[in-house]
Amino acid sequence: DNLILKDYTLVNKKKKISVNVERGNNVFRIEAVNQGDLQLNTASIQLIDQERTFDLISNLKKGESASITIIRQSEY
Repeated sequence: DNLILKDYTLVNKKKKISVNVERGNNVFRIEAVNQGDLQLNTASIQLIDQERTFDLISNLKKGESASITIIRQSEY
C-alpha cells in the first residue's frame, strides 16, 4: 500500500530504486496510466537481492497493471 514512484515516464535510461522488503508477502504493482506515443508501455524491470537477479518485462495498455509478489521468509 506504499506508493514508490508516481507518474513516471518510461525512458530509455535505467532508474534505480532501492526498496526494503518486509518479512512475508511484498506485492509490487506497475500500472499504465496512459497509452504513450508508441501504443504500449514497455517496462524492463530488474529485481536484485543479495544472491539473485530477476529480469522482468511488462507490455501494458492504458489502465492495465502487472504485479509480482516477493516473499521474504527470514531476516538477513
